Amino acid sequence: MSQTFEHAISDDASVHHELGYAVASRLQKALKGSVVEYGFPGIVTVHLKSGAIAHCGGPGLGWMVDVARRPGGETATLEVGVADDETDAARIADALAKILKRR
Repeated sequence: MSQTFEHAISDDASVHHELGYAVASRLQKALKGSVVEYGFPGIVTVHLKSGAIAHCGGPGLGWMVDVARRPGGETATLEVGVADDETDAARIADALAKILKRR
């Protein structure tokens, strides 16, 4: 029983990992001049062309955005309007890009 449970956790982590990379890739294309990274623990980090830095909670954390206009500056938390169980990378990336383009 425990092996089955371990495989289920591993499969779920793999799905989240692939979704996070797909969202980061689409976001990189949508935000020209910005640098998008995806890494542990499932957070998409965007270094915006404006100099602001955004940390977007990934598929395992819920899609929320924390933006700091300058390193060490005050952080604003923004709601994205994407359900936590959304699995369409294009829909997620579009929602994130819409918010981040204004920053």
